[in-house]
Amino acid sequence: MEIKIDNLDVSLGNKKIINALNFIVNPGELLGIIGPNGSGKSTLLKTIYRVLKPDNGAIFFDGINIKERSYRETARQISVVAQHNDFSFDFTVENVVIMGRAPHKSILERNSREDYLMAADALKRVGLDGYEDRHFNTLSGGERQRVILARALVQNTDALILDEPTNHLDIKYQLQLMSLVKSTKCTTIAAIHDLNIAAMYCDRIVVLKDGRIKGIGTPENIFTSEMIKDIYGVKAEIFRTDKGEIHIFFSSARI
Repeated sequence: MEIKIDNLDVSLGNKKIINALNFIVNPGELLGIIGPNGSGKSTLLKTIYRVLKPDNGAIFFDGINIKERSYRETARQISVVAQHNDFSFDFTVENVVIMGRAPHKSILERNSREDYLMAADALKRVGLDGYEDRHFNTLSGGERQRVILARALVQNTDALILDEPTNHLDIKYQLQLMSLVKSTKCTTIAAIHDLNIAAMYCDRIVVLKDGRIKGIGTPENIFTSEMIKDIYGVKAEIFRTDKGEIHIFFSSARI
């Protein structure tokens, strides 16, 4: 699925957070969104998955303005892994994952055997095989994040929206999660805090600062010492291996 962001402005209260953004995410592409805190990453993602409404501009899924679709139809097209996932009720892990099937069902339709098999398979894919009967609110932050990814997988959409997906995860599960996302071949937009993770997995990078695009391109083109100093205010050295892999090393020296 192609996602097009067309001249998008978004405000929170009286403050404009997103300013005239324009970019296209190609079908099957993993696009990373990077930038310092307050740059507008989460606001942009929430607007794409329709928690927030734009002041101006539009968002298109495969050429169709999302305003022309119901929220239920949108949920059949994109699934979301958000930063914070808390429930007022103490659902089991299986209950949480199988919620991903809701957009595909009528209001009174019951879960099928296939739904439960899909949930079990998704949990296995995120390394939580056998967790079905565990209570979600008893899990660690990293385990919760993997459960929410499993829910997104069973939603069976053409696109994924990920807001800081590797938060709370140790390095093993950071790599596992990003590899799994990459393997889905879904069109993916991911706000990523860790620049090395972004360099490893993203096809292209959008750099945000103060709600505006400061750069867009491949990791090879985007990740330079000059860019990192300009955007984050820190010194960094960029190394490339013989295989073309990018590694970013930050300096502890004062600028």
